[in-house]
Amino acid sequence: MWGRHHGAELLVLVLAAGHGCNAGPLESGLAWVDTKLDHYRSKVAQGSGLVTDEETEQLLVEAESWRLGHGNYTADGKRALQLYWSAASGRGPAAAVALYQLAWLHLLPGDLAPPAPLSALSTATKALHERTHIRETISPHASAAPEPSLLFQGLNAVGLGWLAGHIEGEVPLPMPVTVKVDRSGFQRNVSAALALWHRSAELGNPESQSVLATHLAADSFLAVDEGAASGSTAPDAAPSSMPPQKAQGDRSVRSILHSHFGALGGSIAAQMALGHRYQNGYGVVASCDTAVQYYELAANQAISSFRGMAGRYPGQLVLPPSDHARVLLVDHSTGRRPARGLNDEQVVQYFEAAVLAGDHAASSQLAALYFHGSRGLPQDLAVAARLYRTAADHGDVMAGAMLGLLTFSGAAGFEPDDAVSAALWRRGEKANDATSLLGLGMLHLVGCPSAQPPVPRNRDKALQYMERAAKRGSLDALFQRAMVHIAGAHSPEEEVEGAPEEEEDEEDMVEVEVRGEGDAKAQRRRVRRRQGREKKDKARKNNELQLALQLLMKAAQQGHILALHQVGRMYLVGDGVPKSCSSALHAFKSVAERAAAPVGVMNTALKVFDEGDVEAARLLYVHAAELGYEAAQLNSAWILEYQAKAASSAAGTVLGSVAGLASSLISLGNDTEEQQEVASVGATDVKGSACGALGARACETQALRFWKQAARQHNPFAAIKVGDYAFFGKGDFARDEGPAEAADKEPAAPEASPPRLLEWLPGAPFLGGPGPA
Repeated sequence: MWGRHHGAELLVLVLAAGHGCNAGPLESGLAWVDTKLDHYRSKVAQGSGLVTDEETEQLLVEAESWRLGHGNYTADGKRALQLYWSAASGRGPAAAVALYQLAWLHLLPGDLAPPAPLSALSTATKALHERTHIRETISPHASAAPEPSLLFQGLNAVGLGWLAGHIEGEVPLPMPVTVKVDRSGFQRNVSAALALWHRSAELGNPESQSVLATHLAADSFLAVDEGAASGSTAPDAAPSSMPPQKAQGDRSVRSILHSHFGALGGSIAAQMALGHRYQNGYGVVASCDTAVQYYELAANQAISSFRGMAGRYPGQLVLPPSDHARVLLVDHSTGRRPARGLNDEQVVQYFEAAVLAGDHAASSQLAALYFHGSRGLPQDLAVAARLYRTAADHGDVMAGAMLGLLTFSGAAGFEPDDAVSAALWRRGEKANDATSLLGLGMLHLVGCPSAQPPVPRNRDKALQYMERAAKRGSLDALFQRAMVHIAGAHSPEEEVEGAPEEEEDEEDMVEVEVRGEGDAKAQRRRVRRRQGREKKDKARKNNELQLALQLLMKAAQQGHILALHQVGRMYLVGDGVPKSCSSALHAFKSVAERAAAPVGVMNTALKVFDEGDVEAARLLYVHAAELGYEAAQLNSAWILEYQAKAASSAAGTVLGSVAGLASSLISLGNDTEEQQEVASVGATDVKGSACGALGARACETQALRFWKQAARQHNPFAAIKVGDYAFFGKGDFARDEGPAEAADKEPAAPEASPPRLLEWLPGAPFLGGPGPA
């Protein structure tokens, strides 16, 4: 049905174009979306009559449940899509969320679409939690619903490529251009997605504002032919009479405005995009002070999400899986990927077989994979908890310690019970288990009278337990110790050392009466004593903060995100260290880049690339690149470059010398065989074109744009790539001569020197970056 309708629609569009119809893709898409919404509004009005925000939210929850098969729902794609459109035709924030999600479902299959931003919808979130209760199944593959921010990660949802065909069967309005057939019959429609995001943004959805900002900032995101919209009056269509440079500047201004409103609405992506702009001066005046504010907002949201996943536990219990977020395609496509990535399936199968055979140690290992979402498994704390319980019941101390941690936190459906946690951790203490030692340290901080025997409140003993856990390799023990010292630094001296100031003043008065000193002399004595106490307290506070900073830096260097966030806060306000905007900015940026939503985009980008959908990979990587991800900038540039090469080769043009082109596709140090292997990737391993409606020159220019951005982040490979483009006159450095004339002339000198390589950045020690020479 889908293919038949679209064949007719494309024919209508071709005939319309031949008769001078010049309606732009955005205008056509908006007309199509409005017709769809009117259609569903009329259907809803004839039925129950949708009038409230709560009813719209409920429709959105129903759509999610039918699409993913939550609880007692059976996955039903057709019904899910109808409910999405019904919710989109409703009212309030839920309608905007439905439009936002429908846009992604026109670009990606449903199991790969980014998470629906439901966190702001209180009614929807509550209903979703009630519906996705923990399933009482035994199979290690039976997964309970993760936290809302991880809703779609790791779930084997029904592919919405098939059910997208039901849209056109009900509203016979021609769908605009840019249709791409992908896996399982899925049809990508860029114009429809763009129109849906526009309508969602008009309703105030911050995530749609963020996506539109990416569209306006990067031509290579949706890669639509904006020239077709020369007569458009749509909000994001530049007038045809506007010069190209002015039109691009106008798009940049509107992109900044979209990001601004998205950031105000709480979009992490928009906040990161603005932080990236102000950090580097892209379309705005560079300002570290402004950039750090946006990155701090994004980092705070990420930390709030991590703490929400941890329940009552005050540390870093679990993070969203990010195994693929830092993968570089130039290495991934030439076989230089980590060896562990080649046998994930075999590892999981081994542990599953061992669990079925009664190997309880394997239960603990498999639980750890589910707990962290490793080796290709979905992150599922409920499944991990069941496996940990099985291992703990058979004497596994480490599994018991993790079970105690989950019980203490109240995560994965557990009822918090400090007494149970204390019993499990005391058993692990005998084996010197790091998690058990840390747990007992935390109990000593607050006390646990319900434990048998009771755990008294004792700060010194808590620090001793945490120190023992840190020596056993617990990063969270370093973080918890640091936070204890920070709390001590900001507590009054009497709460730490037990010498109330008022008693000392009374002693001063008694001494004055005995000596018979005058009021002035006694006052001076009291002032000197008070100054001495203040000096002592200042020294104590400084010592506490310095020790805390050392512990935090050590944990942050090894990847502890909460520790890195605290380091950023200390540098931002100068708490125990000199103020450093750049150090705080890089800390907050690194924390924000571990947030669930952008990490999910990066993980999905690699997945679709491995499946051969290079267009979807480009779309997702470009979106992440606009947020400041260095790996996304490198991967976007790499995809666009070899696609520009493929397009220019098909047109019979030459982009530069063979040596220059070969060097542009490989990293430093590769041999000739690897050069040939990489150069052949675009022709053999990738299906379709990643440049969309962009020409070879535009594709090449977009590649250079991302090489430049990665070079600004001090990536040496990207800096050399920028030099290559300048030397051979490619992208923005292209010369006006034809290929024959260019071949007879000496290559022009680079227009600008590449950025300094391996430049030391403030804060690099705790980020694992290069230090001073």
